Amino acid sequence: MKNSYDIIFSTSVIEHDPDDESFTRCIADLLAPGGMAVITCDYKDGWKPGEPKPEVDARFYTQHDLRDRLLPLMGNCHLVDEPQWDCPNPDFNYLGKYQYTFATFVVQKNR
Repeated sequence: MKNSYDIIFSTSVIEHDPDDESFTRCIADLLAPGGMAVITCDYKDGWKPGEPKPEVDARFYTQHDLRDRLLPLMGNCHLVDEPQWDCPNPDFNYLGKYQYTFATFVVQKNR
């Protein structure tokens, strides 16, 4: 039910959804006023569509994606705090050929 969840966790799911904009709108719609969403994702700042990525991912996320593209789609939600998404040395190696890290995107729905 819309506007009914106090907390939503999405752990390494969004990068697999080709329609991540609908995904984030749905999360915002489901949150109750004051509710929080914790979204983690495969992250590589500076990545551009067409660059290498794991086949199972639709994309890697960047600061621009999280702050400028997805957050505005979440309507009356705001970042819980100032995130630290700088990661000059990615710490995850997938299949020995994809270097990236993970980001956490935490929002709260306005009351």
